[in-house]
Amino acid sequence: MTKIYFSKNSNVYELKTDDELHSFFSARLQSHKFKKIDKLLWQKISFDDVDLIESIYKIFSNKTFEIIPDEEIKNIQQKIQHEREEYDRFSTLGLEIKKNKTPDLPKVDFKNDITLKPFQKMPIHHMITIPNSANFSIPGAGKTLMTLTAYEILKKQNIVDQIWVVGPIASFKAWEDEYENLFQKSSKTNILRYHDSTPEKRDNLRNKIKNRDLIVTSYNTAANDLELIKREWRRNSKKIFLVLDESHHIKSIEEITKNDNETISQTMISLGQFAERRCILTGTPIPKNLNDIWSQITFLWPNIVPLGTRAEFLEWSEEYDAESQLKSIIDFMWTRVTNKELESEMPDRFFHPIQVEMDSTQNQIYRIIESQILHEMPEGDDKETMRKLKKARIIRLLQTVTDPKLIMAKDNEFNKDGFIIKSKSDKSIRDLIHESAQNESTPKIRRVAKDARELINQKISKNILIFTTFKGTAKTLAKELKDVGPLVVTGDDKAEEREKKYEEFKNWDFSNGKGKILIATTGSIAESVSLHKNKEGKPVCQTVFYLERNYNAGQYMQSLYRVYRVGSDKDLDVHYYFYESVFPSKGTTIDRKINDILKTRTDRMFSILEDEFITKPLSLGTDTENDHSNVEENDDEFDEVESSLYDQLKKDAKNR
Repeated sequence: MTKIYFSKNSNVYELKTDDELHSFFSARLQSHKFKKIDKLLWQKISFDDVDLIESIYKIFSNKTFEIIPDEEIKNIQQKIQHEREEYDRFSTLGLEIKKNKTPDLPKVDFKNDITLKPFQKMPIHHMITIPNSANFSIPGAGKTLMTLTAYEILKKQNIVDQIWVVGPIASFKAWEDEYENLFQKSSKTNILRYHDSTPEKRDNLRNKIKNRDLIVTSYNTAANDLELIKREWRRNSKKIFLVLDESHHIKSIEEITKNDNETISQTMISLGQFAERRCILTGTPIPKNLNDIWSQITFLWPNIVPLGTRAEFLEWSEEYDAESQLKSIIDFMWTRVTNKELESEMPDRFFHPIQVEMDSTQNQIYRIIESQILHEMPEGDDKETMRKLKKARIIRLLQTVTDPKLIMAKDNEFNKDGFIIKSKSDKSIRDLIHESAQNESTPKIRRVAKDARELINQKISKNILIFTTFKGTAKTLAKELKDVGPLVVTGDDKAEEREKKYEEFKNWDFSNGKGKILIATTGSIAESVSLHKNKEGKPVCQTVFYLERNYNAGQYMQSLYRVYRVGSDKDLDVHYYFYESVFPSKGTTIDRKINDILKTRTDRMFSILEDEFITKPLSLGTDTENDHSNVEENDDEFDEVESSLYDQLKKDAKNR
């Protein structure tokens, strides 16, 4: 009988035999991506404990083999068994908890007479009862407060004794402020930002981990220091409550990255296995399609893998009833404070779609790029080259409807190599842009600047938040508004710089009767930032402009809630202004197509979460020619945009 010594060290699985394996079994191991080190040794790096361990036992189920697991493998097997025994019980219990909207909770020693909102009690009860849970409440419902409250209860019950929050850097201050606001504890001695660009500085930070209550860190830092963090947890013998804030950041379902490094999702799943409790927080768990949810749910239940392996999930998620299947599996795991539940707590919302005619230069450039997409796509290029070309031309359309000059600008965001002339039509685009370079700003930018300037001079508006897609657009608009001194936040700003600008915006002195304008790229401020009130509870902003939007539904949905949140002044209405570029003649621009794609994606997500989303801002007008049901879903972010846009372009060309 051939003995197989099965062991695991960190994320390296090792199979050592006392006899060389038959070619059939060698081929089976290779198919599971094991590498042959020598004739008696096989290794694989993996984060999928359950799938891998069970596969090994299936491969060597023959009686001629004896598998001898080491202690690490035995511990994993015990965890798997225990979790499976408990899973069915929690599946029933989780659903029962969700029925009782106002449960009694253990007493928590808040300071300043803080009182929980009625709609926050059930999610807290669910979080302390179901060991691995999700809070999908809408942004602004108080997920940070609910989670810290649950942690305090669990700590009193001796179930956990330290909370780790992994999230975007922008979320750090929100967690620190909420912790300080809730509890009679010193933030200086109880909170640690485990985040720095150099490993040496993080070495010093690790010495402080043991005695801190709340540790906040970023996804990149946690992934880079995965093994070091695990080691600290073991060394300190801490029972960890591990929270992923804005958990859609781990939505990648890819098994391996192009450079053969583990993905963020894989490292978080691996880290989660060493935590006593796991929790995910996001208001947008499915920003693109069903595949977004796999990593998040697997993080919660890594020893169960409720949605199957990656391959299995990718297969059944394409089935016609996949949404109902998914809902039935995950229903007990998550809670959500919905828009409807917050209606009584929140101010009224008003949505203002505004159409702006493009000028002649924009119109000409748009038609040229439109023709390029329809008629100048080269044949025979590899898939990646074609994808990049499609992406580039879609981005050119997005730039054109706001400011064509962006097409020529060399930057690190979209035009890394600048605008390269490859055809006569490219030369025509360049010449048109050069001819109009001395012209004033485009109609859309002028209109947004005019509207913003007028509103901040009225006492009814106070501050204004303006979202853009491109850094260049943010800077151009800032120049257009230089007379009122706007603040500008983009991805180029360091975290400290952003926080400083947010504080200036939130604490603006309105004594002169004028408000302040904050211009921000959606990616830099879409999540983890509250701009509805300042620390003194004074209202800050109730007006949001969207100069431009892109296809990223997650960012868009998050951005809607930067000023519309629990704690907003109910007497101050919130206004959203959506600017859409249109042709002087018949036909719709990419602004409308982006709108349609956002609507499709939000409708899909909220049908699963049983919530009625804000539909008005996703309906800029009646487009009878558009059929949302024909929007194609693909793994590639741009495939959906390109496919849908291509169909619309053909319709427009035919009708002209």
